Amino acid sequence: MFSAQQLVFIHIPKTGGVSVRNLLTTVFPEKDIHPVPIGPHMNKRAFPYPATTEHLHESTRMFRGSEKKLIMGHYDMRIVQHLKNPFIFAMVRHPVNRVVSYYRFFSKPRQHLKFTQELAKMSFDDFLNDRTIQENQVQNAMSRFIDGVYWNENPTNPDPHRLLMKAQRINVLGLTERFGETIHLLESKANLHFRVQLPHINQSPTAPINLTESQTNRIIEMNAIDMQLYKMAKERFEHEYVQWCTERRTL
Repeated sequence: MFSAQQLVFIHIPKTGGVSVRNLLTTVFPEKDIHPVPIGPHMNKRAFPYPATTEHLHESTRMFRGSEKKLIMGHYDMRIVQHLKNPFIFAMVRHPVNRVVSYYRFFSKPRQHLKFTQELAKMSFDDFLNDRTIQENQVQNAMSRFIDGVYWNENPTNPDPHRLLMKAQRINVLGLTERFGETIHLLESKANLHFRVQLPHINQSPTAPINLTESQTNRIIEMNAIDMQLYKMAKERFEHEYVQWCTERRTL
């Protein structure tokens, strides 16, 4: 059974995190899960996450001295500075697939997310060219989560050197494209045993978006740091998973 002081799941949007959350709740009872404040623009049935920097500060103040075993939500890495030797887990996804998934998911209007009412009217090109969306939700979003600057009041680019150092602090850095293998690695490294095998849920609609070469290059260009992060995470995951498989065979 999980023996570290706390497990922190940094849930980067559109990387398979809802499925992970559901798996984790089969292991940790509700009394051991830290509550997440609800953003001011969301209702209680919506997925909770810090909606502003002040909301993040409110959350992290609650973490100080907390004895809760599990902290999970759309927090960036700055929350771990308030914790003593936490076990950190996060997942990343190929930036092109993540951006497309983000557009698919949020282009469907949702009553609890007001900005989707406008986003639903956008074409994919308008979505890519919208400066506010680029800076706040799309451009190098995974790197900004891990670098701990995602919830800054003003959009802040991640520092590539600092980013790689912070990524090394993450105990399991999984891949959405390798979801099942990521969960096996998490179980092994965190000494967890999930009681059920849940499918990857909360997926975006499957209707294809046939990207042009120009659109694909645009996504890659605006997510250059995320591309570096994903490449590093993929190489690391391959090494750690092969090592895990080898250890299993020798048992």
